[in-house]
Amino acid sequence: MKLYIALLGMILSFNNIQAQESSAYYQIGSSTLTLEDGQEGPLAPIAKERKSRFSFGAKNKVNPELSEFESDLDTIISIGTKIYTIIEKGKPVVTRQDAVWKLLPKVSGQEVDEMDLEGWYSPAFRKYRLELKNLYGVTVVSLLYTINYTYGGQYDGKGRYLTGVEIRPEDLMVRWGYNFDAKATRVSIVNHGSKKNPVVGMTIKLGHTIKTVLNEVQQEYSYHIKGDGSFQAL
Repeated sequence: MKLYIALLGMILSFNNIQAQESSAYYQIGSSTLTLEDGQEGPLAPIAKERKSRFSFGAKNKVNPELSEFESDLDTIISIGTKIYTIIEKGKPVVTRQDAVWKLLPKVSGQEVDEMDLEGWYSPAFRKYRLELKNLYGVTVVSLLYTINYTYGGQYDGKGRYLTGVEIRPEDLMVRWGYNFDAKATRVSIVNHGSKKNPVVGMTIKLGHTIKTVLNEVQQEYSYHIKGDGSFQAL
């Protein structure tokens, strides 16, 4: 009887150790985000606004059609779906065309194509490596993603706009037992310049969720890109 109890104790102890080891495998212990590569051009200069030589009274005599044109030029339009999935159940999702964001001017009620703007700088990018490790210190998720953007476009010599802004997965590894999803979101847009000489700005973020049989972890990483080429990790 004593031998039976001893054997039962050993079996229960062994099962408990196995359960603890299994639990450690399925729990996230650390998360790191590293800038691996990047390419950026010089900052685009912002044209200074010219002061009018006319008095306030003379301004009221400006052609109303011109005033309407200038007013319409103040409008900044955002193109591209606000949120899109880049990783679903551990697999990259084919990027749709509307997943590329643009901040462009609107003239006389019409959207202006980026080909109608001048002075675009060469595309810039940042590459980030996201690594998640379990309690054993084993990497269970590794994602390399690139943030692309083209900046500096001007319309009629004014403004600094953005096109080709996207978050694109480049390389992904997900270990067995982990479910990994990631989404790209355009959070907000702002004008860092003036109404007559806009310098657009866009805040974007990468949000991910990792699930196991034991828990779920969510994280977000945000970035701000300006029309003059400035890039900031928030």
